[in-house]
Amino acid sequence: MTKRLFAVILAFAMLLAFAGCTDTGTTQTPTAGNTDHIREVKTRVAVAEMPMTIALEKLKTDRSYAYEVTNAQNAAELIKNGSADIAALPLDAAAKLFNETNGGVKILSAITLSSLYVVTSYSGINSVDKLKGQTVYAVGKGTANEHIINHVLSENGVDPENDVDIQYSDDAEALVAKAIDDKKGIYILPEPYATQIVAGTVVETETTTAAASTAATDETTEYKQTSTTSIFGKTVNFAKEFGKLNESPLVYGCIVAKTEYINANPDIISEFMTFSEVSVNYIGGNIEQATIELTDSGYFTDNTAAYNSIISSNITFLEADALKSGASKALETLYSADPAPIGGSIPDESFYY
Repeated sequence: MTKRLFAVILAFAMLLAFAGCTDTGTTQTPTAGNTDHIREVKTRVAVAEMPMTIALEKLKTDRSYAYEVTNAQNAAELIKNGSADIAALPLDAAAKLFNETNGGVKILSAITLSSLYVVTSYSGINSVDKLKGQTVYAVGKGTANEHIINHVLSENGVDPENDVDIQYSDDAEALVAKAIDDKKGIYILPEPYATQIVAGTVVETETTTAAASTAATDETTEYKQTSTTSIFGKTVNFAKEFGKLNESPLVYGCIVAKTEYINANPDIISEFMTFSEVSVNYIGGNIEQATIELTDSGYFTDNTAAYNSIISSNITFLEADALKSGASKALETLYSADPAPIGGSIPDESFYY
């Protein structure tokens, strides 16, 4: 057993032990008597967006004695201006940050693979080619999302410029609200927004069943049953289609750290990688408990939406060596479409920790 694997197993066992030592169901913060990881100066971690925030929630709640975790859409900027030491970013944003800082960051790991779904009220939209001639709402113009969508469409015989009308928005939550309000349409969205549309358009249907009459009463009894179904459903998984075309999983959420911070604090980086892996594995391996915790933390309005989002978010931990192939292929595709979103060039080997 390697030291790295032993450290992860030990950290996970500690996490479960802490969770079991409280009567309130919350995890106790370690004290000076049971950990040697307490630091006066905490490591500052900025997390850009969901589902990366979900993946690192356990780190945020259980390791607050060592890490100051902030959910911030401007996570890349916080790295650049010195307000953060580590950040969780989309792959394209991580590559852009590497180029803009002249190699000032390295990618430590991936914590989510891409989740980009067609979510629609139309049952006939069940393959990429069926999007031809349709109006589609999406987020991420000028980002990896747009280029993933265009690449998958093109490879399936759909011209993204002429065959489909893609209406981009900067606000995923506004698109969720639009779908729920209109109760129809076609959207291409990442998690948790795809699941939020499905959960937000659930309707109840009441059916009446008549039971046969009996000889004694000659009466017919009616039974009413209520069932629920959603107006919308998730159909095509664009991230999966992209992965098929590139013969490797599509990496999305990455953890990067400032190069100077890595060099000055190798032990802290090693510890962080262990605990971040534990956090990711906890969410993926304890879905029912994580569902309750994430709902209680305000990420979701109900347990059903939380559960469905977790299982669709592709929360996965990959160290730099394991993610390199998939990340490189994705960056090559993005670069060929438009170099700007990744900072003008494909990062070299020094990008990977």
